[in-house]
Amino acid sequence: MIGHEPIIAMRRDRKKPQSVLVWIGKAPFSAAKDWHLHGVAPEVDIMDADNIDGLDLRWSVGLTILINGITNMERIKRAYEAFKRANAGWVVAHLGNDIVDSKGLFNEHH
Repeated sequence: MIGHEPIIAMRRDRKKPQSVLVWIGKAPFSAAKDWHLHGVAPEVDIMDADNIDGLDLRWSVGLTILINGITNMERIKRAYEAFKRANAGWVVAHLGNDIVDSKGLFNEHH
């Protein structure tokens, strides 16, 4: 997982981002390594080698998490469930043609 350390630092300072974009797999134009240096929205990449169920996602408690990916729908689903278990505030995931969210506000099925 790349990009979550600056979020942990923000949380220690009692700050929190409005939302965090989480890419499952390497994003095509990833900013996860240096988003905090450029004043852009937080981005975290969960890499293919990462065990999603073993990740420490405590940094996400209470945050809005926007999950996206390119190819592996099963990993996106697992990440969605993992962030819900970690008590993220609102989890939204793009699953192929579906958009699902943990509050049930934005569920679409095409």
